[in-house]
Amino acid sequence: MSKGIFALVLLGLVTAVGACSRQPAEEPMAAEPIQPEPTYNKY
Repeated sequence: MSKGIFALVLLGLVTAVGACSRQPAEEPMAAEPIQPEPTYNKY
């Protein structure tokens, strides 16, 4: 195997391992509780 191909395979392997080991970002928490929109009745 040539050195160029080996370098590309190694780079791809390192990239794949880095992507898989990344921790998922935490979802931001809402500062206020979500309330339903008010409904208006004419009568």
